[in-house]
Amino acid sequence: MFLNYLIIYAFQRAMLLWMMGAAQRDAMLIYEATQGLGTKDSALIGIICTRTPSQIYEIKQAYHAMYHQALERQIDGDTSGDYRKLLLALVRGNRSETLAVDPNLALGDAMELYRAGEGRLGTDEEIIIHILTTRSPTQLNMALQYYRQNFGHDFEKAIKKEVSGRFENALLALVQGVCYPARYFAQELVDATKGLGTKEEGLIRVITTRAEIDMYYIKQEFLAMTRRTLEAVIASETSGDFQHFLLSLVGGV
Repeated sequence: MFLNYLIIYAFQRAMLLWMMGAAQRDAMLIYEATQGLGTKDSALIGIICTRTPSQIYEIKQAYHAMYHQALERQIDGDTSGDYRKLLLALVRGNRSETLAVDPNLALGDAMELYRAGEGRLGTDEEIIIHILTTRSPTQLNMALQYYRQNFGHDFEKAIKKEVSGRFENALLALVQGVCYPARYFAQELVDATKGLGTKEEGLIRVITTRAEIDMYYIKQEFLAMTRRTLEAVIASETSGDFQHFLLSLVGGV
């Protein structure tokens, strides 16, 4: 009986999120992630660190309309340290979305990122946060390519070496969201379906927010990571109307 209740709840939850507008859905997920004891950082990071500047702006508008407070205020009260500084910088929306890139600036940023991390004793988090949260996605992507070319590995390796905890997870999400978002969301789905039991919230969040954006590419990355199709995993890990609904969103029925 209890299992049936959980399946019905998951189905209703997925349906509700799917029916909402993108900005309203993200706003609600952020709000829920910051309520109660502790903060659900995976949801907070998975939204704020992977959305474009214009999407962040729309989320902020929706959040204020739905909950009558500024998103910045909620984040400021529920996070701390460099993790909070990073999220607030992203939410304040200082990034451009221009497609134009400046190769000289990108090379300079790559060198600055190295000097702020691997190239010194200790880490200059302020510089890292500034570069990652003020450059347009295309500009940052070029800087990260230069980083790889000049130092022989991705900037992600430096992040894992230099920082830890929620700040590390947020930086990795931001970098991966710029360079290969489908791989990032595929990993979230892997995390949601591995081990004993399925983490329905993560599964629902990723599928309902990405189904109309890049699900085809996410499925390819998921297959490469697990050697199983996403449809097969959903079929084995879920049941009933919840299963059928998720399969319809990922194109499995």
